[in-house]
Amino acid sequence: MAQYGDLSIAHLVDYNITAMDIQKIKMAITGTVLVFGVLFLLGKTSLILNPLSRKIYFDSYISKLRSDKSIDAAAFWEFRDFYSSQSLTFSSEAILKGEPFLTFYTPVIQSKDYLQSGGLRSPNMRIIPSGAEVIIQTDSELVYLEGNKLVMRFTKTIEEMKKVNGFFSYFGVDLEKYKDHQWYNETSVTN
Repeated sequence: MAQYGDLSIAHLVDYNITAMDIQKIKMAITGTVLVFGVLFLLGKTSLILNPLSRKIYFDSYISKLRSDKSIDAAAFWEFRDFYSSQSLTFSSEAILKGEPFLTFYTPVIQSKDYLQSGGLRSPNMRIIPSGAEVIIQTDSELVYLEGNKLVMRFTKTIEEMKKVNGFFSYFGVDLEKYKDHQWYNETSVTN
C-alpha cells in the first residue's frame, strides 16, 4: 500500500466515508448556500436583512429620480413596497373624510395616500426645510433629501394611481365617482 508519512490509504478507508456521506455533505453545503442567497441576495429579504443592499437600493432610487426629473408612479410603488417590510392600512371610508385611505408604516418609511379634489397642485409642494437638497420641485411633485431622510410629496391622476394600486379592486371601491379627484401622497424614507 502507498504510504504518505504515517498515513496509509488503509487508514483513510478506516474512516469509512461512503458515497452517501459525501452526498449528505454536498446537500448541506448546497442548502446553506441557498439559504444565504435567499436571505442576503434576493429581493425584499435582502433589503430587510442586509443594510448594504438597502443603502444601494436607496441610492439607486435617488439616482433614478434625479435622472427622470419626475416621480414614476410604478417605480415609487415598487420602492415603497420593497424598501422595508411594512404594516399597511387601507380604508375606503377615509376617502370621504379626506383622510389617508392607505398608510404604510415601518421604522424607516412613513407614507400616506389620499384622494383629493381639485387640480394637480398642493400647497405642501412649497414646504422645504432650510438646508435640504431639492431633487425635484414642480407644481405637482416635491422630492428632497434632508440628511439621511428622503421626503416625497406628489399628486398624480386617478388613472396613474389605478395602474399601481390594486386595493380599490380588492375592496370594491368604484373609482368612477372619484374621477374629479387626484392621488396625493406624502412619504418619508430614512436611510
